[in-house]
Order: sequence, then C-alpha cells, then structure tokens
Amino acid sequence: MNARLRAERGMSLVEATIILMVLAVLTAVIAPSAGDYIEDARNTKAKEDVEAIGMAIYRVVRDTGMPCLTRDTAGAGGACAIANKVELLVSGDAVNTNEPTVVTAAYAAGATISSAANLNWAGGTNEVADTSRDLVTNQMTTNALPGTDYTAVSFTSGGGPKAGLGWRGAYLNGPVSTDPWGYIYQASTIFLSVATNAADGTGTGQLRGGWTQNVTVLSAGSNGTVQTAFGSTGAAAVGDDVVYVVQGATR
Repeated sequence: MNARLRAERGMSLVEATIILMVLAVLTAVIAPSAGDYIEDARNTKAKEDVEAIGMAIYRVVRDTGMPCLTRDTAGAGGACAIANKVELLVSGDAVNTNEPTVVTAAYAAGATISSAANLNWAGGTNEVADTSRDLVTNQMTTNALPGTDYTAVSFTSGGGPKAGLGWRGAYLNGPVSTDPWGYIYQASTIFLSVATNAADGTGTGQLRGGWTQNVTVLSAGSNGTVQTAFGSTGAAAVGDDVVYVVQGATR
C-alpha cells in the first residue's frame, strides 16, 4: 500500500522548479536558432520570387516581340508609348497596396521620356503614378491588361516557343502576392526600353541613347525599407533589399 502511494504522488515543488528551469534554459538556447532559420527561409523565398518574376519579364518581352511591358497594346500613341508603358510592375491584388517605406531619392527621368520628370519606387517620394503601374498577375499569369491585352498564342501553334509570336503564358503561377514580410515586389520595367515617342537624342532614355539604368526586381527585405535606388546601375542590392537584375543598361 505504501509503495503504491509513493508511486502515485505528484512532483514536489523542488522537482517542478528544476524541470521549469531546464525548460527555460532549453527555450533560451533554441529560440534564437529557430528565429534565424525562419528568417533564412524568408530570404530564400524572396530570392526565388524576384528571380522568377525577372525571368517572366524577360520571357513576356521575348514572346510578344515588344520592347517593353504595356498597360494597353492598342493605347494612344501605340504600344510602348509614354502614355501606356508599364514603368513600375508590382505584385499583389492592387497597384497601390502594401507599399514599403522608400528612403532613396527619385530618379530624374525627364518628362519627355517618361510619365513624370521624377520617378521612384512605390511608397517613396515622387513614386510612379498608379496609371503607369500594372500587376505582375495581369502581365505574367492572366494576360488581363487594364487596356487591350497582348495577342495570345497557343503553345501548340508554330511548333514551339518563338520570339514575337505572342503571349504564351502563364509564365508564373498566380496570383503573385506579397513578399515574406508582407510588402509588394516591385520591378523598374520602365528601363526595358525607351518609349516609342520619347524625345530624340543620344542622352539616357532618349530614342538613340537607350537607358543606363538596370531593370531591377526587388523586395524591401526584412526591414520593410527600400534602400536600392530606382535608377540603379549597380549589380548589388543596398542594405537588406533582395534584388534580381533582369538586364543592365540598354544603351
């Protein structure tokens, strides 16, 4: 009887305290490692996403035979005119939601080669206007532009992918939402090509000059702040931005 009572008795206060202390020590040791693992996974996901978006941009331009992404292939002034060129491509469900903080100065583009004299990432001073943005999903997943869509071509026609045949997506599984920290992905697609009705001349962004800026896809990173310049010319990201360069200067 006494042996049964000893077997059924609960833990003493000292025993419970020791167990709680051991658990607290284990938690203190494991928690930072788990946090680092989660953050590494988020960075890996962001890197994969910006590269996938960048490759999709390249493939759409290649397949449609157009030098730019456009909001309306039959818009005023024709495809890739200043009025209908996609200057900023964004992920998410709307062109003006979940914007990060932007600490970089606007790029001095000039009103004769872009929709505004100064341009910046969404969330920044002089950010690209909503009317010059479009969604990754519209361009890469559904071919549902705000205006007239790209000419669509079946994968079965022409014997396989050929440049200039038409939109052959979906290029990405959609919808393409926010980055792992809840902010939109952005791409400076204005720098794919100069507008067909841009000012003539040999300067950057003019018809005979091309651009000297990168076409960049980025995530603001864990701090939610874009630190890479909109008109970037370097290959490396700034701060903790996650960046993929689709192409360098088109000059």
